Amino acid sequence: MAVRQTNLEGCPLVVDAAYVSPENVALVHKLGMHLVSKLAANRVVHGHVDGPLTAKAGFFAELAAFLHTPPYRELRGEEGVFYQRHTVFVPSLKANVLMVTFIHDTDLLTYFTTKTSMKTITLRNLIRYRWQLERIFWILKQDVGIGDIHHKIDTRCEARIYLHLLLAQVARDAAAHFKCSPKDIVRGIRRAPGLVLYKLGFQTAFAWHPGGNSVLDERRAA
Repeated sequence: MAVRQTNLEGCPLVVDAAYVSPENVALVHKLGMHLVSKLAANRVVHGHVDGPLTAKAGFFAELAAFLHTPPYRELRGEEGVFYQRHTVFVPSLKANVLMVTFIHDTDLLTYFTTKTSMKTITLRNLIRYRWQLERIFWILKQDVGIGDIHHKIDTRCEARIYLHLLLAQVARDAAAHFKCSPKDIVRGIRRAPGLVLYKLGFQTAFAWHPGGNSVLDERRAA
């Protein structure tokens, strides 16, 4: 079987905080990638908040927000969400990182990236993309009930994974459209696949129509 090689240099790697360790930070650096993750509140950081400060990340962020140092700015495109940026050293990770605290009302969420020049909006989007993937996998496991893949042919495995991802995304989008849960959409697809297409406005021979049994001619269906 041919081994596929992909150059990941310069790409961000967004992971759960549970996978943040000095070994993984070093590995990501070796690969030429940039790590992005949530910064645990109990990790000690060295930085500046109106002077040199060594403290746990949670206290560091709260103090900086309270002192307004540096002045926090509103995040573009998200009214009511502000942020602060600090370049800090994290001893437990043996690395200098960009620490960004997102502030909304009284809530503070702190993330970091090993690319200290990363734009805040880029970091925010990467966090959002990862959360969207988390939701898709949740739908696949909890709602669709995806099972193990026993195929041994690469293309068949890839096709099945791709189709499941499509189904999960359709479930998310349709649920948002109909203001229900993805589980309701998956249940509807199982009971009457064409009904969901019909309600979404797809006029095809595969979309069930409650007014009769007629379908479109072959040319229009194509």
